[in-house]
Amino acid sequence: MSVQNQPESAAGLTTEVVALAERLWARELGSAHGYIMSLPAVTTDEDEDGGISDQCAAAEGHLLNLETATGGHGFGKDQAPQSEYSVKRFGADFPAEIRLVHEWAVAELMAAAGCPVELLVTSDGAGMRESWRRFTAATINPLGAIVADQASAKLPDPVGITFHRLRGSDVQGLARAIKSLVDAGFDRAAALEIVGIS
Repeated sequence: MSVQNQPESAAGLTTEVVALAERLWARELGSAHGYIMSLPAVTTDEDEDGGISDQCAAAEGHLLNLETATGGHGFGKDQAPQSEYSVKRFGADFPAEIRLVHEWAVAELMAAAGCPVELLVTSDGAGMRESWRRFTAATINPLGAIVADQASAKLPDPVGITFHRLRGSDVQGLARAIKSLVDAGFDRAAALEIVGIS
C-alpha cells in the first residue's frame, strides 16, 4: 500500500493536529501543581511548636484543627479576614478549545480509516447499528477481500475470508431485511440467500 493511500495521508494535517493537542496536554500535565492556602504569618515559637505550616505539611489528607481566622490572630477582630481559610488548586488547566479540536481530529482520522465515528462515541442504538452495518459492509469486507487476494497470489491454494459471523451482532437488522423481502414476494430461501444467510 502506497503512502498516499494510507488513512493518515488521506486525513491531511489531521495527524499533526492530534499530535500537537496531545503535546500541549502532556506539557500541562507535567507542569507544577498543588494547593494553595493563605495562612497568617507564623512566629518562630509557632514553628518550633509545630505551627500551622508544619501541620499542613504533615496533613496527608487528614483533618487539621487550625486556629480560627475570625480573631485576627492576636491583632483583633478588625484585622481578621472576611472569611476562613480557603484552599485553591493550581496546576493543569486544559482549554476547552483544545479538547474540541482533538475530538474533531480523532474523528477525522477514524473516518479516513473507514470507521464510522458513531462507533466510538455515545450514540443512540439505531445510529450505532447503522454505523456497524456500514463498517462491516464498506470497510471490513473489502479489506478481507484485499487480504484474500494477496494471500491467494502467494499461496498454492485460493484463500477465502468471510466475516459473516460478525453479522450475528445485527440479528434484528437481518430479521427485518428478510421479512421485507418475504413481504415483497421473495420466497424464504431466496430472502436468506440475498441477505447472505444460506
